[in-house]
Amino acid sequence: MGETRDVAVGAMVGVTDICFVYPLAVLACRREAGMSMRQSLRAGNYWSGASTQSILIPYSILVEAGTKAMNRQLGQGPPLLGPLAISAIVGVSLQPVEKMLTIQQLLQTQNTSAQSAQASSNPLKAMRAYQQAHGMRALYKGLSCVVLREFIYIASITVVNPYAVRYSEQLTSNSSFSRAAETMAAFSVGFTAGMVSAPVQTVNAMMKDERNRSSGLADIVRRDLSQGFVGNVRRLYFGSFIRSLRCGGAGVLYHTWRTVLSEGESITSPEK
Repeated sequence: MGETRDVAVGAMVGVTDICFVYPLAVLACRREAGMSMRQSLRAGNYWSGASTQSILIPYSILVEAGTKAMNRQLGQGPPLLGPLAISAIVGVSLQPVEKMLTIQQLLQTQNTSAQSAQASSNPLKAMRAYQQAHGMRALYKGLSCVVLREFIYIASITVVNPYAVRYSEQLTSNSSFSRAAETMAAFSVGFTAGMVSAPVQTVNAMMKDERNRSSGLADIVRRDLSQGFVGNVRRLYFGSFIRSLRCGGAGVLYHTWRTVLSEGESITSPEK
């Protein structure tokens, strides 16, 4: 039953994330690419790329069920080994999807045969068309940033989040606002993960921006991160607050669905 519940949690998180939290990811992506908040809002299309995002429902399942299964296989090993292994798998799988998402969220078009595929409702065709037009190297540009960001995110969701919620539960077990405190703990963990991973995600967004397709990491750093310490920190944290809100929302979704499905399982299970 535990494995089934983990899969269900991941699936429900994926669906509710697209419905309620996804627009924050769109705004954050535009900010990370250098757009002002006013430009990001005026561009509209807050669910642009949502059809591509739907492919990531299996990603949410892998984060929850895959990491727990990996930790069970590893036995008494360090708790971060599972997230580390899953982040590598997720990074390779997620990279092409995220490349298409960045193009769609920035409302960019391509003067290639991929343009018609991008406009279609089949994101897999868009990925294939892009790969044929620009090569595998362009499709996987920024992979190391994705893997590092995913490790921070997955570790926070699967390791830190449950610990923080349990600790909050112990502190407020006899209080009327126990549930609210647990929800706030789940949000805080996700929000913190978003802030910690913000510089990595900003570089990731820069590398996936079609305007930088012919630029290497060194070129991007030299051009966009040569504004002095304060200027560079400010640039690396473009969109970090919105992205962190999105990560905090995801933390709440994981906690909420774990709680709901665990309680439902205990109700339907026969008493021994």
